[in-house]
Amino acid sequence: MELSGTIMEKINSGRVYGEAQFNNLPPLRETYDLCYVLSYIGVLCPLAAGEAQYSVSKEFPPHVIPGNYTFTGTATDQMNNELFCLKGGCVITG
Repeated sequence: MELSGTIMEKINSGRVYGEAQFNNLPPLRETYDLCYVLSYIGVLCPLAAGEAQYSVSKEFPPHVIPGNYTFTGTATDQMNNELFCLKGGCVITG
């Protein structure tokens, strides 16, 4: 996954709101600390204003259950301004 854009103001903190669904089961909804989530891809807060480009590639662990996965997510900054939204999915076979 690649993200790119312009950060208008320094980002000190924020939230990531995510929803994931497996097959047709009820969705799992969670809220995470933005800086904690970014640390998983090697990005540390604060984020400076200016042009930004990030690339993320992660493998699923071998114990993930095969099936259809969908996800959506939005992120907000410390002022509750929306930073980005994501929507995607995948099919895991095994």
